[in-house]
Amino acid sequence: IWCLDDFTDETGATRMVPGSHRLRRSATIEELDAPTVAVEAPAGSLIAMESRVWHKTGANVTKDRKRAAILGFYCMDCFLPNENWWLCLSPLVRQSGQASLLKLMGFGSESPLGRVHGRPAT
Repeated sequence: IWCLDDFTDETGATRMVPGSHRLRRSATIEELDAPTVAVEAPAGSLIAMESRVWHKTGANVTKDRKRAAILGFYCMDCFLPNENWWLCLSPLVRQSGQASLLKLMGFGSESPLGRVHGRPAT
């Protein structure tokens, strides 16, 4: 996570359940409300975490401050991400994107995985 703005509890910093990655499983329905801690960091910081840590977005309770970030992750072709996020990406972003940027975002992948109705997300 590259923090473009300050990540504070008040601005909705990412929240995590410390040590949850050691459980080697997803949270059960009952555990979805497990106690979390805010991962706070000043703008410009990078946050690196083990992807199996149970985490979620915090709520921004401020009226005039935002919390923007650039998220990056790697997922091997043989593992699908939890969400096909490109399906909810604004068409304006896709239409205005450069070919190299769209490729980095996963559009036009030649992989047999991550497809929508059998076709690459192009």
